[in-house]
Amino acid sequence: MKSFAADLRKFAQATERNLNDTVRQVVLELGTRIVQRSPVDTGRFRGNWQIAAGGPDVRTNEPFDKQALGSQPSATTFDRWKGEVNAATIGSTLYITNSLPYAARLEYEGWSQQAPAGMVRVTVTEYEQIIRQAIAKVKK
Repeated sequence: MKSFAADLRKFAQATERNLNDTVRQVVLELGTRIVQRSPVDTGRFRGNWQIAAGGPDVRTNEPFDKQALGSQPSATTFDRWKGEVNAATIGSTLYITNSLPYAARLEYEGWSQQAPAGMVRVTVTEYEQIIRQAIAKVKK
């Protein structure tokens, strides 16, 4: 015979798992959209987006991530993100950064005709929608 406490514990574990999955999906979607919106010339800028927990990752990647020339983050970029994103749980703080010296100019000064309104600011306006989509996906 099942106890109420066991049922409650099972419900709490499932809820926590769903919340953690939602956090991971939201972070990946934010990162993906930012990369997709990033201007591309050589692939260097797109290949230098970092996701990190605990504080901003200020490293840059050399050589360029040639796969980042496409509209999606490359497998190399996702591989760098994977460990941090998979470890994320509800309450985690994750930072999405690009530490190239011209990143702020691209974001705030309209330095590129490919992304005149920036990448991060545009994506942040979609945050609520991204969360709703992630919740709906986890519920399935």
